Amino acid sequence: MGNTNDNSGTDPLYSKVMAESGNMVSGGAALLVRSKAVDGPSKLIEIAVKAALDASNAAVHQKHRKKLRVVS
Repeated sequence: MGNTNDNSGTDPLYSKVMAESGNMVSGGAALLVRSKAVDGPSKLIEIAVKAALDASNAAVHQKHRKKLRVVS
């Protein structure tokens, strides 16, 4: 997906992608191509939310790991 720290105002969901017709599309058409590829916009949102939840859970887990100490 590219650099998530890039603040250029571009959204990767709207970036150029090849449609089934073989034409390169961007913008709303690109979003529709991507959502169709994963069985609809609801599924696309589900995938994004799950990825965000997994990333945040990993960050919380890592934060807790740093506080653990080995005691003997």
